[in-house]
Amino acid sequence: MLNSSRGLRRGLGVALVALLVLSGCTPPRHQSPVVETAAPIVPDDVAPEVAEFYSQTPEWSECREELQCADVRVPVDWDEPTAGEITIRVARNLASGTKIGSLFVNPGGPGGSGVDLVEQIGTLFGERLLESYDIVGFDPRGVGESAPVQCLDDAGKDALYSRDFDYSTVEASLDLGANETRTFLRIVVPAVLPGVIAGALVAFTLSFDEFVIAFFTAGTTVTFPIQIYSMIRFGVTPEINAIATFVVVVSITLVLLSQRLRGREAALT
Repeated sequence: MLNSSRGLRRGLGVALVALLVLSGCTPPRHQSPVVETAAPIVPDDVAPEVAEFYSQTPEWSECREELQCADVRVPVDWDEPTAGEITIRVARNLASGTKIGSLFVNPGGPGGSGVDLVEQIGTLFGERLLESYDIVGFDPRGVGESAPVQCLDDAGKDALYSRDFDYSTVEASLDLGANETRTFLRIVVPAVLPGVIAGALVAFTLSFDEFVIAFFTAGTTVTFPIQIYSMIRFGVTPEINAIATFVVVVSITLVLLSQRLRGREAALT
């Protein structure tokens, strides 16, 4: 009886060892090797003018103690890639262990620096992620170490804002003997008045939706949104109905006036 018990225990031990060996030869699912598929550097549908921007290789160099930085060339206008180019600063924090891939980060904005975000990534991401991924970020144009935004001078702004205005009628009026004052009142004002009225309508309409801003910034001043809110807290009174009717009438009148002036402008041209 004793011998059979010892043989049974010995058989169970051998079976347990064999089971452990066999289970060690079969990797669990979460340890399956990661297979990286190489994406093409230049997509097939890219125009030849921008292909060089896709195929460039960044020249990385040490920066900010633990990062690597590079300047990447991009066109100023992707719709006109031959009109000029600028440089965008890119930074990366290399994976501390076996690299699986790269993660691009973007702090949002406007005005957020992706390079600064990569520098602070150790306080945002866990160690397991930092061991397996390169963290990559960039500074948008006009931010941080990327190419700055070139602002226009006064002459450049005048040229930009006046591109859509037809000066031929103004020149014709002056050639026909009208002075500058009469030309301004009879030509320029009717041409710009629809835009002025439209802007006034938009500002007037949006002013009703600015209660939160007005409530926290007006102080003791009672603005129109605050007055309306104070009145409707206790129900819709006749005063509210009167104000709403007035707003509707004024809005319709301004729209009709704008359409009439636009029709007169079209008739003159």
